[in-house]
Amino acid sequence: MTTIVASVPQRLMAADTNIVVGEARFRASKIQRINGALVATSGDYDTGEIFIAWLSAGASLDDKKALKRLMSTDEEHDFGALVLTPEGELLHYCSPFPSSVSDPYFAIGSGAAAALASIATMQRLGVFVDVPLAVEMACEVDPNSRGPVEVLLLNNKPKRSR
Repeated sequence: MTTIVASVPQRLMAADTNIVVGEARFRASKIQRINGALVATSGDYDTGEIFIAWLSAGASLDDKKALKRLMSTDEEHDFGALVLTPEGELLHYCSPFPSSVSDPYFAIGSGAAAALASIATMQRLGVFVDVPLAVEMACEVDPNSRGPVEVLLLNNKPKRSR
């Protein structure tokens, strides 16, 4: 699984780097820049790859129909994606059709609740919301997430790891 957090006010995404595919476990980047947007997926690896290919191809209405057919199998797909558009709009996909997220911070994956609890604590204490730290804290308590944490900014600055 994973922990992915998007911050609209900071215009960034942070994620753990733990990937599990079948019996294999390795570290890899989960955040990508596609057509100027930040994109990250969690859950079913194959569905995530289909989603990434769909977005990379331009995500036309016809592509949405094709993706809907691919995601509408008899098997249950545990899939989620976050897309932070170049305009700063945050979209949550758990199907081919997105929901617009109005919260300033949003998370997906098995460590989402822990990361959001860390963010809420920072807000309640009146301190700077350190999104990468929130992902690190999720990695401490979620057995399916592990560092290092990667961060990618919406503008074209390079990503950094913690």
